[in-house]
Amino acid sequence: LGPGERVWLVCADVPGPAEVVVNGEPAGRLDAAGQFAADVTAHLAPRNTVAFVVASGSPLGEVALEIRAPAGT
Repeated sequence: LGPGERVWLVCADVPGPAEVVVNGEPAGRLDAAGQFAADVTAHLAPRNTVAFVVASGSPLGEVALEIRAPAGT
């Protein structure tokens, strides 16, 4: 990562209430279905696991990691 860059975990569609865990640490939660985005930079390690614990049997939408530049650049 470059100076000030952050890594965000994003999901286009979480089908219900959910908890998101990165490397065993809470990274965010949703109280209802919708989009998810969270800065997970502080949770990252050389190898990583991500879990979406969702109160729905429907599949997740597209999940991605985004590297975002500092605000104002």
